[in-house]
Amino acid sequence: MSKWYPNFGFEIPRTVQDTFRRVLDFVYELRDQLGPTATWAKSTEQITVGIDRKHIPGCQLTLERTGFWLVTGTATIIIASDAAKLFTLSLRVGTEQQLPQALLEAADATTATISQQWLLTTTTLNTPISLEIVKETGAAGTSTAEKEHCTISATWQGAVL
Repeated sequence: MSKWYPNFGFEIPRTVQDTFRRVLDFVYELRDQLGPTATWAKSTEQITVGIDRKHIPGCQLTLERTGFWLVTGTATIIIASDAAKLFTLSLRVGTEQQLPQALLEAADATTATISQQWLLTTTTLNTPISLEIVKETGAAGTSTAEKEHCTISATWQGAVL
């Protein structure tokens, strides 16, 4: 972002000018370091949902700051031959699955969008997160998670005090 500094006349002492500029530098640094930040990604390919948990390709982010993050995951599923089977959308943070999870069970073949939000507290820089999807054991259909309609977003909420 651009920075604005005032043009002082010669009647203002140099020490006052330098002090004022240092205050502005500090304000700009706070804005850059602690201002709001958000990031998002969308799926890069359609996948067939299986009974083994799968990453949704492209739906991964790196949380560059420590602190509180509000994460939203969304997936559109085309249910084919998997009626009355449970589908689960989950968030992986590093190597850990997070709760809650988004659940979907449809009585008939359909297209449905599921979404879930998580509030995370990160204590390390560059924390990787990703969306994963799985269907109930015993489901043998060819249901898919759609490429154009699976997304993940994260908005930094503030520092941990």
